[in-house]
Amino acid sequence: MKSISYKDLVEGFKSISIPKGTTLLVHSSMKSFGCHIEGGPMTVIDALREVCGDDGNIVMPTLSFSSIDEDNPFFDVRNTPSDCGIITEVFRQLPYAYRSVHVVSSAAVIGDKAEYITQYHHDTPCGPGSPYQKIIELDGHVLFIGATFGSNTLFHVAEEYVDPPYMCYKAIEDVVVKDAKGDTFTHTFTRYNCAQTGIRRILARMEPIFYEKRVIKETQIGQARIMLISAVDNFEISSKVLKQNPNLILET
Repeated sequence: MKSISYKDLVEGFKSISIPKGTTLLVHSSMKSFGCHIEGGPMTVIDALREVCGDDGNIVMPTLSFSSIDEDNPFFDVRNTPSDCGIITEVFRQLPYAYRSVHVVSSAAVIGDKAEYITQYHHDTPCGPGSPYQKIIELDGHVLFIGATFGSNTLFHVAEEYVDPPYMCYKAIEDVVVKDAKGDTFTHTFTRYNCAQTGIRRILARMEPIFYEKRVIKETQIGQARIMLISAVDNFEISSKVLKQNPNLILET
């Protein structure tokens, strides 16, 4: 394909039966399409909104590890950039987008439940009450646009619930947060401390298990592999693996 249009994106997303009204967590790679997208990242966002409908919610991770100095931590909901690619960076800046306040693991949301999804994110990255846990609570779905299961955030929700032996955390203390209204407050947040202590998790090892369970719908748009999985299936299968064989995803 020389270029991908809005129509191409809508038809591609509809081909894997994304339910109208769902809460959709999107992991994305603009480069993965391998060709020009007419209208750029905003066209991808508009196509997702069309497919999800007016009653749906679109959630995108807007992680900010590269922007945060843990010795002098400051997080600005409106201005701290996303580390998760150009689509998420455009998405989080939309005037009708809500963004949670977690210093390194925030999520941005557009939809009728956006305020609810983002309103509590003051503790761990993916624990109870976080935007990522609420996707499961709302019986949502996860869409991978050219991204792999190596970016599967809901696996981290399962980790926080199961608490496998390898899990470890670190507090980021006295973070100054500037919220969407411009008000500031100081808070201590928790981040994962696995990679920093030599524990490497390879989440992509879950992919063949999901395929074995036949819970993935898949298509292709341009060169981008598009995968859809329900949030409940994602969480329940991941939790079972973590209980039975937590070392499966660890680099040995």
